[in-house]
Amino acid sequence: MDGGDGSDVCFKHGNLTSECNQCRKLPGLPKKYCQPGEACWPTQQQIANFSEAFHGDSMSCLGLKRLVHVHDPSAHKQICLSYTGLQRETCKSKHSKHSNSIGNYGRPDPGCNANPFITNAFYNKSSRVKTSCMTPYQFLNNRNYKLEWKAAFIVTANTSEDVSKALIFARTHKLGVSIMATGHELNDRNAGPGPNSLQIRTTCFREFTFMNSPIKGYKGEEWTDGYAVVGAGLTFGNNFWLDIENAEGLYPLAAKHDREICGGSCHSVGIVGWSLAGGKGFVTPMYGLGVDQLLHVDVVSSNGTALSANFTHNPDLFYAMRGGGGGFGVVTSLKIKLHKPICNGSMDQCYSYWNTSWTGVWNKKSMEQQSELKKVISAAYEWRSKNDRFWNGFVEVHYSSGNYSIAVGGFHFGKKEGNVTQFNSFQDAFQNLTISGSTHTMNNKPAEEGAPPTITNKYWCLIFPDPKNTSNCDLHPTDVQRWRQSIRFLVNFSTIAKKERRNALVDALMKYWQPMCDEYTNLPCVSGYSTELFFPAIDEATGKGVYATGGAISEGFREVGIQIYNTGVNSNNISMTFEEQENWMHFTLAPAMYKFSNASYFNEAEYTLNDGQWEERFWGKEIHCKLSQIKRKYDPDFTLACRHCIGSEVGSEPNE
Repeated sequence: MDGGDGSDVCFKHGNLTSECNQCRKLPGLPKKYCQPGEACWPTQQQIANFSEAFHGDSMSCLGLKRLVHVHDPSAHKQICLSYTGLQRETCKSKHSKHSNSIGNYGRPDPGCNANPFITNAFYNKSSRVKTSCMTPYQFLNNRNYKLEWKAAFIVTANTSEDVSKALIFARTHKLGVSIMATGHELNDRNAGPGPNSLQIRTTCFREFTFMNSPIKGYKGEEWTDGYAVVGAGLTFGNNFWLDIENAEGLYPLAAKHDREICGGSCHSVGIVGWSLAGGKGFVTPMYGLGVDQLLHVDVVSSNGTALSANFTHNPDLFYAMRGGGGGFGVVTSLKIKLHKPICNGSMDQCYSYWNTSWTGVWNKKSMEQQSELKKVISAAYEWRSKNDRFWNGFVEVHYSSGNYSIAVGGFHFGKKEGNVTQFNSFQDAFQNLTISGSTHTMNNKPAEEGAPPTITNKYWCLIFPDPKNTSNCDLHPTDVQRWRQSIRFLVNFSTIAKKERRNALVDALMKYWQPMCDEYTNLPCVSGYSTELFFPAIDEATGKGVYATGGAISEGFREVGIQIYNTGVNSNNISMTFEEQENWMHFTLAPAMYKFSNASYFNEAEYTLNDGQWEERFWGKEIHCKLSQIKRKYDPDFTLACRHCIGSEVGSEPNE
């Protein structure tokens, strides 16, 4: 600072104190985890001793050693296994001959740029059974969302004792710990707290045991529809590892016992991450969120102690496990509710799939077309608000190269004979809605024909290759890496139920949709939107979703009606890097959309949420405070850490 007399001074001596008054203390440094080259890093002998105690050279259910680590030369030699999880972003390159994307979903394109997780990996097309060829180190680090770090040590556990030994080894050497069961996670929390961690894979916990006996649940009430004891490694649909036990997934496993089960809408979604963070899907409108299905959890705490938690035993831990996300313990097994089908206990022809679409050439001069398009979207949200118990569904809006499309889908639970009005509500809501210059279909036929829906005995399908065989169906294949280009937010049920608020929401969405944001000619626009109608029906008495059983779920999540996310960012006038697209979503799109939302879904939130913002949107202050206290009780050293998880807040430090 210029002292005024030609001298440079900082602060001259005076009568004022040099201490800062009313200043906030700087946050402490985050926990430091051991890295290669440091004294804490395990030696080759220590690794060998751990491997021997753990039987690390024996084979896991995946056909790989139970301990694979970065220092082992054999971990980097390519092998081929029956595995379908080799996914990459769908892209176009000089090596790519075609792209087979399906809407927002896509199968991997081998022409994409090399990724260190899967460099030189490939599908072996010469094999009779679909196999992937990678190194063991790549197989075990590979996951749907590969943005951040690879683990240095990967332990594939079979028992709680295996998990305990792995955690003790990690704590001894101050290693970060990551947990991965199925690898579906959308925010790459499978990466753990940093590079070179120890990853515990729970994929080989494969139990599925049907129990047809009563069990105590929320507030001591008996659950009598039956329940299942489920291993932590199970997915809802086909597992990427084709040859492991119960690879077909929880939906067909429960169906063998004439039961429905709440689960996710992608085949690779795993039971643990889905359940612990909230959980929404096909039957949640009828039966509540994923957390409301939990009856009991078996975990291994960060110090290696096996614990169980339910409504009466370790209830604080069970509270955190129902909505608090990861970081409270390594889950090995759960007890979850099953449900008798609504059609008198039978799944036979119990479900109907409906769809309608409008497609056409965009006419930016036609105000009539724009107004009618908004009316269709608003009508879809209104239909959801009036038919929220026995229906799930989606709304998709897309634009590409001058053409637009709107698609609405609905899955109905129950036969026509049970409630004709409810059964026909989809057709009644949409058949007569028109958009100027568009082609309008209903159930894949011209709308005016009034074609019937697809009747099926499977409620977990989105694709029906053969209309004559509706038992032959599947979930969408998906590569969640693509979803980095999205802002996802939950919209309160009252917003879509009230016309003024509903229309204001639609206006805000369309303002940023590419064909309608021409006034910003050199800025990005949204390529499209997808809206999910997969949330619990609202109980009129409580204003909350049905079957609510408490837990660490925010009020905003309990009152949600729909979730909306953009399906990409585009511009006809400028080229953008991904970082530029992400910044536009974070600084422009998100603030505009969050005006209609006070909550985000932990599993599917914006990746770039700010510190302080994610805590508020996931839980709110009160629940976040409770979760922080429980974290310090069960993981005082912050051994278990992940992105946007309890314990990763700025200024959070482990207990002294």
